[in-house]
Amino acid sequence: IYIQQHNLNTAWTPSEGHRILAGLEYFEDKRDAAFFDKSGKMTTKTMDTKSAFAQYEWQVSEPWAIIGGMRYDDTSGGGDATTGNLGTVYQFNPMAILRARYAQGFRAPDSQEMYINRFNPQGRRFVGASVVDSSIDKQAFNLKSEKSENLELGLSGRNPTWWYDIALYQTSIKDNILRKNTKDYMSFRNAKQVDIQGLDTRFGWRVSPDLNLDLAVNLLDSKDKETNQRLEYTPDLTARLTASYQMTPSLKTQVAIEHVGDQRYSKRGQGKITYQDADAYSLVNLNFNYVPAQWQEAEVFGGVNNLFNAKVDKVLGSC
Repeated sequence: IYIQQHNLNTAWTPSEGHRILAGLEYFEDKRDAAFFDKSGKMTTKTMDTKSAFAQYEWQVSEPWAIIGGMRYDDTSGGGDATTGNLGTVYQFNPMAILRARYAQGFRAPDSQEMYINRFNPQGRRFVGASVVDSSIDKQAFNLKSEKSENLELGLSGRNPTWWYDIALYQTSIKDNILRKNTKDYMSFRNAKQVDIQGLDTRFGWRVSPDLNLDLAVNLLDSKDKETNQRLEYTPDLTARLTASYQMTPSLKTQVAIEHVGDQRYSKRGQGKITYQDADAYSLVNLNFNYVPAQWQEAEVFGGVNNLFNAKVDKVLGSC
């Protein structure tokens, strides 16, 4: 994978409480892989994005700020779009900071969604939307870019001992890029309209100078308007509890317990589509970081994911 990114940013403060940001961006994603070609031959795929943006920040008063912006993206794989956002923040006190935001979104298909061509661990063909293969009756599909509208209302706060962040959000996505299952292969398609509502919560507690706890919970209600089903491979509940402990000045350990709720997926057979649920699962992950006192520029890190070898439904295996 070769990633190239260039940014040119500038800022101007015409008067106190007013600030304007603007910039240009170029992003290139170049990938050499054997799975873009059915024969296993190494193939190169390159996708790029050129962007320009501007943002205006207005500090209306000491506790109240308003931020608005515009962005233009021109992509090699999904056309171009102009999007905007508008938000406001009001700080009642350090433990009660209220925010609201409206934002438009744009996402072009990536190289995997367009060109991947291989077998997944379950032995099924996994092919990008642009791949053509008559042996599995796969024709090229014109995968469109996603466009979304997002609303968020949040409340957060922090003091030396604990902190929290709670956010309610609603997202409406046109041409949402989703995984598609057929009896012969897996690929990607656009859903005409997807609606998502959710609640994000995070809580942190500094138990002692060396021990920190962090709890994150996400509740999600999603629906594909075309099928009237939950979004496939999208859990309605995820939760993560993390304990970080500074054992010595040089050694830090982290234990995380992660829970992922059940996930809806489709199967095609005998000319019809049926929907099934993959079971929820919980994992325990262990990580460590070691920074030698005499070599502050060096870091040794490692870890074990799924420490107790919990079972995960095979349909959720790596694709």
